[in-house]
Amino acid sequence: MRGGVCTRHGATKVHKPCRVAGCANKAQVGGVCIRHGAVVKLCRVRGCGSQAHKGGNCRKHAAERAECTFEGCGLFTDS
Repeated sequence: MRGGVCTRHGATKVHKPCRVAGCANKAQVGGVCIRHGAVVKLCRVRGCGSQAHKGGNCRKHAAERAECTFEGCGLFTDS
């Protein structure tokens, strides 16, 4: 969350590229993408295979989600 708003209202996402030469995928862990060895954690909800974010859950199962501060928006921020 940048500035308390969702991406629709001005928040920006900064993705670093994979450090492997010639790879345009975004880096995950350790500066490399999943294809080049980054190990990502999965959601801790049984049966869910989505990538975990803050708190060990995927975005669908996230316990804490910040709502966009733009008046009347109702969407949630990415962080």
